Amino acid sequence: MLIPVRLQFTLINDVQYAPKLRGEGRLAYQLWQDQYHGLYVQILRNNEQPNTEQLGTFSCLLFPVADYWQQKDTPISFPYGVCLETKLVKKSINNNDGGFLRAVLLILVPEMVEKYASYRISQYF
Repeated sequence: MLIPVRLQFTLINDVQYAPKLRGEGRLAYQLWQDQYHGLYVQILRNNEQPNTEQLGTFSCLLFPVADYWQQKDTPISFPYGVCLETKLVKKSINNNDGGFLRAVLLILVPEMVEKYASYRISQYF
């Protein structure tokens, strides 16, 4: 599903690491915000290197935290995100993205998430 959105993104932090995932190394991620103060997660490749690369062909996807925050305690399958390059909403075709997104959501603290806008981009499509 491709839906154009008029969002502009700003990187909030450098590469962060979630706890080790079943022998695959630490999960690297970055947090972004849009101009409306919405919070997004970008998943990066699993490795221990400081120059962590983005995840394959899906590196442009920024997953909206507000849309998935209530699902953090359940499995997330094929999440959608906003492509950083095209500004289109795309559903991920890699089911690992759902597990990686959930792993990041589980380490975010509610107080931090509450500082950002709670609107859901899913309400627009």
